[in-house]
Amino acid sequence: MAASQVREWNCRLKVAVATSLRYKGILCAYNALVDKQVFLAKKDLDSLANGVFDEFREPPLVHDEKTLAQALLPAFAKGKAAHIPTTYAFARKLESRFHSNTPRLGGQAGIIASQLASLGATSVLYSPSHSRDVLKLASRNTLFPIARSGRLLLSKAIDAVKRGDKAKTNWVLEFKEGQRICAKGLSVVCPRSNRLILSSPFRNVLAFEPGVEKLLPSLGKKISCVMLAGHHYLSDGGQNDFKRLVKRESKAIKALKKGNSRLRVHFEYVPFDCKKIEERIMEHATENFDSLGINEVELVELCRKLGLHKHSKAIADGYGATAVYEASAAVMRKLRLQRIHVHGPGFHVLVLHKPYPFALERVRNAVLFSSVAATSKAILGREITLKELTRSLSIPLSQNGFKQMNAFARDKELGADFLRNGWAEFESHYCLVIPAQFAKVRKGTVGLGDVVSSCAFLAEA
Repeated sequence: MAASQVREWNCRLKVAVATSLRYKGILCAYNALVDKQVFLAKKDLDSLANGVFDEFREPPLVHDEKTLAQALLPAFAKGKAAHIPTTYAFARKLESRFHSNTPRLGGQAGIIASQLASLGATSVLYSPSHSRDVLKLASRNTLFPIARSGRLLLSKAIDAVKRGDKAKTNWVLEFKEGQRICAKGLSVVCPRSNRLILSSPFRNVLAFEPGVEKLLPSLGKKISCVMLAGHHYLSDGGQNDFKRLVKRESKAIKALKKGNSRLRVHFEYVPFDCKKIEERIMEHATENFDSLGINEVELVELCRKLGLHKHSKAIADGYGATAVYEASAAVMRKLRLQRIHVHGPGFHVLVLHKPYPFALERVRNAVLFSSVAATSKAILGREITLKELTRSLSIPLSQNGFKQMNAFARDKELGADFLRNGWAEFESHYCLVIPAQFAKVRKGTVGLGDVVSSCAFLAEA
């Protein structure tokens, strides 16, 4: 790519930072929780490695020191995120193991709602738990829907606390690029900063409470977007029986859209432990969701579960933006979605079904805005304010992003217009390949993909 085009793209990044989310409304449901964030020191890594260094396999459940090490080591060695369930009992033991932990608002719905509120959006968080431990961590501008005397009120999140509601707590173990584990004469260096999330069991029903449920058309009038997450908690049986809750959620989405027929629903993907439930949620997606947010590692897994094995292998084999695009287009056809946004290291791939309701320039600007927001969050290691958006502007768009654009142009025989604009038109859809920033020094990795997906989705609305 010509140097002049690289300069033009970086100029667009500086324009994108001025994007405003003011007067834009979003509802984020359901998973809001407490993340106990720990930055692993060398002594932590070495103590975990001893005894299980040769067992690079991921356990289905972390319940003791050995399974903790088995969960951490593969993620550390690959520099990739991992998300594995743990037990209440072992989660309590981690309090004494990791004294230096920082509580932060966690869960995709919680992270997104609070961050968008801090960036000026009308951001509504709904969680079935009204725990003080959770809601006190939200941005002071985060709203919460409450039914009172048959009317819908949007209160400050902290004012929606219910005494006795318990918080779900996850442990987020962060490791950094360049850290080394040494044991049994072997040595492994982490290639990329990332984290292991140990997820405690989910106690609550994944649905709106009846009083709020009746007033969802009123809520729909106040927002333009909905972001749903937490479905990976669903179980086959008990109070979180997925069949019943999927029907209930379908009705809730229809009620929200009754208040606003142009409302769009985004689903932020997390791999499911239960294949049966995931298949049903994907069927649910074809009927009720408009947009999907996912990273390239998760896309490999989703393609495999949808039977798209050729596409899954192509991404895993490192064929970059072209493979991500072809897989995304296949998933779009399978799930009948309007939009898929894949965020990879240093680049984005979006597939948009035609006709698309927003101009492609607007979509491109929204994606660049999301890159600025997520990179600033990565640099500071926490939720950012409007004033802090510019913290990442010293970081240019990544060379890998431009490399992916060039490769895609070559593979699809596209000309200079694609390299200048970042989009290509196909028979039934558009594809955007957009370079992103990539901060090598990051103080935290949790929620970066969620911020990318949500900022891009809301900013284009």
